[in-house]
Amino acid sequence: MSRIQKKKSHSDNSMINENAIALPLTYLPTINWFAGVSEKLIIYKYENYRKENHPNRCKIVSANGLINLNIPLSGGRNQKTRISDLEIAGTNWKRNHINSIKSAYGKAPYFIYYFDELEKIIKESNDNYFELCIQLIKWLKRELIPSVLLIITEEEIEIIKAVSNEAKKYYQVFENKFGFQKDVSAIDLLFCKGPDAKEYLKQF
Repeated sequence: MSRIQKKKSHSDNSMINENAIALPLTYLPTINWFAGVSEKLIIYKYENYRKENHPNRCKIVSANGLINLNIPLSGGRNQKTRISDLEIAGTNWKRNHINSIKSAYGKAPYFIYYFDELEKIIKESNDNYFELCIQLIKWLKRELIPSVLLIITEEEIEIIKAVSNEAKKYYQVFENKFGFQKDVSAIDLLFCKGPDAKEYLKQF
């Protein structure tokens, strides 16, 4: 079953369109977001922000169940604002997100191998939302889909909406308590499966 729904393309750039998928920018994207990519991943820098397409939050599984980690944005969150122009409000969210991730995944099998770099990216981020998301996507891409080429373009390009597919189960830290949770951030997969996460994504 296809995981994508294509919108009309506005680009004739063969370098971008050949075997490429253009996805909307999100904060710590879901497993499904990464699962549909095969060769080239495109991020359009000047796409207008839409809350339904570019959620400034992610879901993780904690000891209390699913929780949302939200990035506070300062003003301009309307459909005329480019995602590259969005600014983050304050820095208090950093400590909250880092502590929440540490609490949720501290006992995950591969947490110690990946958390330090995630923490560093969050701590050293500036107030530009686009740059934060790009740094996190680059990190996750390297760990989950390393052979994929990431292209950040200023040229208007087709955008693809990820469609939720039924994910195959894998071990989750609190599965015995809440059952298997899908549609969560890809950090859940990475912390729980480590290097095997690459093969898991190929099953979609």
